[in-house]
Amino acid sequence: MAIGTGLGLRLNFEFFLVRFDLGMKTKDPSYAPGSRWLFERGPEDRTLSQLLNLNLGIGYPF
Repeated sequence: MAIGTGLGLRLNFEFFLVRFDLGMKTKDPSYAPGSRWLFERGPEDRTLSQLLNLNLGIGYPF
């Protein structure tokens, strides 16, 4: 099971909805045991582009 955290911004206009969601992996089961949690990995194993995910949604609710 994977675990993540994040935050989002939701803009409601009269005629459409815009969502911005930024998420980060906290536990990744694809790594070997002992390095699956974010705090168990060394700084050389983590880059911002590998950890963060930005989603944009237009026109539909959460």
